[in-house]
Amino acid sequence: MQHTSHGVRGLSTQCRMSRLIRVEGRAPRHQLSHVPRTFANEHVHSLRQTQTVAGHKITEKDLELTVEHFHEEADREGKPFPANDTAAYKQVEKIALGLLVDQASIRAAAAKLGVQVTEAQVDAKARAPSGESEEGGDIRVEAEAAFGRASARTQLITEAVARKLTAGVAVSVAAVHAYYRSHRALYGSTAYARVAPAIRSQLLSARKNAVLTRWLAKVRVGEPKPNLD
Repeated sequence: MQHTSHGVRGLSTQCRMSRLIRVEGRAPRHQLSHVPRTFANEHVHSLRQTQTVAGHKITEKDLELTVEHFHEEADREGKPFPANDTAAYKQVEKIALGLLVDQASIRAAAAKLGVQVTEAQVDAKARAPSGESEEGGDIRVEAEAAFGRASARTQLITEAVARKLTAGVAVSVAAVHAYYRSHRALYGSTAYARVAPAIRSQLLSARKNAVLTRWLAKVRVGEPKPNLD
């Protein structure tokens, strides 16, 4: 397989997508190979701590499994993946660690709000039918399962935070009227009474999204930088 930095840019995009407000609970798993793949440093497969975020320990195994997930994504999409012990591979590790740090930071910030999710909730979310194959080597399956659980946990947490932070968010009748008047061209001859519910729903959704976006931005400003040293 050709190893270039092209795949790294794709992984960086994947990482950014994983940091969206709505985090997918499970990564795609189409037509996985039956050939097992081992970690590059399996002979040193320890649980050495990589980084701690608000008391949550991110281990070397956490990092390896996340990198393996990215490797699987690259293989599935027919994209090159960096060779071990290269600068490009180190960059992938940094992206993976950044994602783990982000997930841990969101979890810690949510806990300060009194928001937590149970393992049973995570199990139910991660096991939701996806229509995707579970085939592949042991390490691939473990990596995809770990990534799916982490994504499910983050999605459940952000949804719970959103509900708590936006419980008091409302849209007044005056605001709905104002929007209708300022966007009259969009509605033509449609009467206000017919579109008012849709306008209110749209404005309410936008306001709630803005609240959650500000909270996530605040969390991420305070995140520690990924440290692989």
